[in-house]
Amino acid sequence: MWWNAARTLGGEIGAAAVDPLVELLHEAGDEIRPLAAMALTEIGSPAVEPLIGLLSVPPSLRRTAAAALAKIGEPATEACIRALDSADGEAQETLQEVLGALGEPAVPALIQSLTSGKSRIRSQVAKILGRMNWELERL
Repeated sequence: MWWNAARTLGGEIGAAAVDPLVELLHEAGDEIRPLAAMALTEIGSPAVEPLIGLLSVPPSLRRTAAAALAKIGEPATEACIRALDSADGEAQETLQEVLGALGEPAVPALIQSLTSGKSRIRSQVAKILGRMNWELERL
């Protein structure tokens, strides 16, 4: 029943539910947090930036946000790549993990950022592509 409520909240209410759901992620316990994260994944793109903002918080919440970003999938790619430039160490590592988890759908944007991104982003993207077993010589 709770799973259906979370999906309904995310799917039918949409972007208007993002801020309350992010607040719920901060305040909820381990039983409710996955439900709020599921609702955010159902919302999709409008939830990406707030979820990226959660990557600088305590580890349990960071893991929840990262999992939600990975479930959102390709729509999260560009924002995650941009966030690499300003993220701190742990958030940066988490972003790299999320981008790696996105897999093939993220590759075109990752390759694009190698040529048009900042040098700090380029080096991180090269690491991500390496972890994905992409050979940069193929590019």
